[in-house]
Amino acid sequence: MGDVHAFRSSRLDLGLSQATVAKRAGLSLRALRNIETGKSSPRRGSAERILRALRTELPDPPLWIGVLGPLKVRRGADRVELTSASRRNLLGFLALHYDRVVTSSDLADVLWPGRPPSSWRNLIHVHINRLRAVLEPHRRPRIPSATITSTGGGYQMIVDENSLDLARFVKLTDLGRAAAASRDHALAQRHFEQALACWRGPVLADSGDAITQRATASSLHHHRLSIALAYADLALAAGKFEQVGLLLKEIAEVEPWHERVHALLMRALAGNGQQAAAIGVYHRLAGRLATELGVDPGPALRQAYLATLQPAAAG
Repeated sequence: MGDVHAFRSSRLDLGLSQATVAKRAGLSLRALRNIETGKSSPRRGSAERILRALRTELPDPPLWIGVLGPLKVRRGADRVELTSASRRNLLGFLALHYDRVVTSSDLADVLWPGRPPSSWRNLIHVHINRLRAVLEPHRRPRIPSATITSTGGGYQMIVDENSLDLARFVKLTDLGRAAAASRDHALAQRHFEQALACWRGPVLADSGDAITQRATASSLHHHRLSIALAYADLALAAGKFEQVGLLLKEIAEVEPWHERVHALLMRALAGNGQQAAAIGVYHRLAGRLATELGVDPGPALRQAYLATLQPAAAG
């Protein structure tokens, strides 16, 4: 991280000894000395601990960023307003890629698709500094940012599952998959349900195509879909028909051709006593498939249709 060079000057500005910062950061005094003198490069975790140790002098309320829906930023209980579209796009893109360094050239593509100005590097630096000032209003001059760190070739957000909805979603899906692999279906269902609750709409729904049409946004949409299907299988087996129906109605709106989504939605509706609605789901999708693609419904959809008809036939 390029910010490590500012550690010593920041520590001195705050009047802190190496021993104090090392203790707060959980590092040996020798390790901190080597980092400050450039004899060794800190791992990401060590650099974050040093930043937190320096930040304890002027704590800001906890920051929370939401990208699984329209961009949303809160500091404590207060909403943080970002009036600049460029800085909103900048923050959104950095948050989407929180687990890696984002190059300056990638940021230029987001801010000025296809035609960046000749001074684009300086402009990005200005935007980053102003964004840091909004996110960390109490940070003193020369204190390294604890939210957006800089490297030789770009920038990276420093967040975790408590400060970014995407990071929380990823952690919960990992926990859910681990529980499913160990056949703890109740725990897997709970983790998947909590993960899906992180979503408020399409990824950065209020941003432009420069972000929403990128591979990362598309990949996250498919990630959400796979977790929704995994959750639906488990929740239907547990008899949670109403909850699954509400979820899959929302998913079906953005996946109008996905037969498995509609088949599971039919099962949920029928299980909740809404056979007519389930049959309607089948006929609407079957009609679109025939009219627009010239194909018949696949096996999963046909099986769901037949299963829905059986209670009616028995009655």
